[in-house]
Amino acid sequence: MPAAEGLATPTLQLDAASLRASGNGGINRYSASYELNGLALRFGTAAGTKMAGRPEAMTFENDYFKALALVSSWSIKGNHLELKSADKTVLRFQGQ
Repeated sequence: MPAAEGLATPTLQLDAASLRASGNGGINRYSASYELNGLALRFGTAAGTKMAGRPEAMTFENDYFKALALVSSWSIKGNHLELKSADKTVLRFQGQ
């Protein structure tokens, strides 16, 4: 899911100790459980703050959470984490 011009880029942080994912969906902060088994990865339902934003930003964030719910595996390519559904990349994050 490419970042849209003028909109905040979603972030993702995985905490291995608590098996919690957290970040910013573009407008709201969120947290979700996750399960990791080798290359298999699944996220639980995300809970987050309920701030409003511009309609296009809200649509973008909604699409981000829908994509996160579809994730079934992951891979690293260069400096990028790719989250996949089947064999299709649905989210891509650049490492820091």
